[in-house]
Formats: sequence, structure tokens, C-alpha cells
Amino acid sequence: MIEAEIKKALKKLDEEFPINPNGVGALVTTIRRMKAEEEVGLPLIWRKGSAISVKTGKRANRMTEPEWNKFYSDLCENLKRDYSSLHDSLFPSNQ
Repeated sequence: MIEAEIKKALKKLDEEFPINPNGVGALVTTIRRMKAEEEVGLPLIWRKGSAISVKTGKRANRMTEPEWNKFYSDLCENLKRDYSSLHDSLFPSNQ
């Protein structure tokens, strides 16, 4: 992706997938945003990075690809465990 395409994609993501900073909404909107960024093919460095790993202390957009994938997977598992209906609404094919 060239920089202009990235900026356009970021603007669209900000409009369509805003981050809610409070409670379970933060987890759901963060996962939703991370999923959308990955689907768009946004390079890691350009991703939102609002989520920070307790384990590594890194923002999501400062992680390596394997770190990001593990972090995203762990967040999804937490959502599935604690809020299965919200998980299923984000990942309907996994029902």
C-alpha cells in the first residue's frame, strides 16, 4: 500500500470502526478494529495500536507480526470466554 492509500484506509477505519475506551466495549471495539485492519491489509506500523500487551508492554502497532497474531488471538479468546454472544456477533462463521 502506498501512503495515500494507507491514509484513506485509516480514515475509513476510524469512521467505520471507532474505538470505545470503556469496559467491555473497549475489548469488543478493539478486536473489531484489529480484525478490520488485518482484513484491509494495513501494515502493522499504521494500525491503531490502542491495545497494549500486559505481557510485552508493547502497543499492538509496535509488535512483530507473530506477536500481533498471538495478542489478537488471545484477545479473541478472552472475548469468547467472557462474552460469547459478543464474540459470535464479530465472528458469525465460528458459531
